Amino acid sequence: MGLLSITFGTLYQKRYCAHVDMRTNSALQFLSALAVTAPLAFLFESLQVQWTLTFVLALGWMVFGLSLGAVFLLFSLIRRGAATAVVSLIYLCPPTTAILAWLAFGEAYTLWAAFGMGLTVVGVWLVTQAGLPERTVETRA
Repeated sequence: MGLLSITFGTLYQKRYCAHVDMRTNSALQFLSALAVTAPLAFLFESLQVQWTLTFVLALGWMVFGLSLGAVFLLFSLIRRGAATAVVSLIYLCPPTTAILAWLAFGEAYTLWAAFGMGLTVVGVWLVTQAGLPERTVETRA
């Protein structure tokens, strides 16, 4: 469901929102996500936080690295390139996460996992190299 959502959202972004300011677009998306998740948090979570260094570092990475950095990178890629190539890059997230988990936490890394990751990388490479050219959208400075 998540992959279908990000695929649809990326194609929609490329077609209809290419000229929207990235900061405004990000703010609208984050506010929309807040409207969905905040009621669920109040219903199902304790809302208690234990402020530790690990928590603050992880939160900082999630806010600045993932939320702001990754979203602005995604929007920039959508504006500059083919939407299908941008969406295909999403498939590299699980292999990258698995390799980082293996390096950082000693998670199991099997031959089957490496084979699957290799197939994924080849598939993404084929899509980004052999994709049909898309109609480009001019961006305003």
